[in-house]
Amino acid sequence: MDQWFKWRAILRGEVTTSLVEQGFATLFVNRTNRSGILKAGVIGGLAQSGSYKLDARFNKEVLASRVRKIAKHAGQITVHCEDALSLLQRCKKLLPKKSLIYLDPPYYVKGQGLYRNFYKHDDHLKISKALQSSRFTLPWVVSYDNAAEICEMYQFRKGFAYDLNYTAQKRYVGNEIMFFHSKLVVPEDEIPQLRIAA
Repeated sequence: MDQWFKWRAILRGEVTTSLVEQGFATLFVNRTNRSGILKAGVIGGLAQSGSYKLDARFNKEVLASRVRKIAKHAGQITVHCEDALSLLQRCKKLLPKKSLIYLDPPYYVKGQGLYRNFYKHDDHLKISKALQSSRFTLPWVVSYDNAAEICEMYQFRKGFAYDLNYTAQKRYVGNEIMFFHSKLVVPEDEIPQLRIAA
């Protein structure tokens, strides 16, 4: 737990450290918090009295192997620390013509409680308008929590709603939705577990 408090303090910016340590703090807290949510509490609780302890998802060998695999592709990876809307406005210059953009914005309904950075209604609206603009020609897929406001923003796009099992603090089934660029072919017959959103 001492390590959890240490890395959480670094993640929160309470301690000045290097960029590498900030990156590790994010990884550490992601793997030791419930459902990987940076704002959530530690797996097993502060007293570590739960069925699972903070190391339940922190397998050093597996994580190191994943980092090494990612490192092999480091030359093909670019990280941009900027708002999605700004990046969308520049992506045609950044990406090859044969690209597919996948967006997974913060949840509409519970975003404020889950994420350190979340969107307000107008932020979600701006993203939907940018994607659906006639000037935006790259194909895209966007996934969200299935909220009426989001469905209205993407009402003229093909969408699928589907259920996901969550275990952030308690087990429950959430309903999510995915919308697609009009030129994307969505293989409905091959994904029968999805249903067309109302």
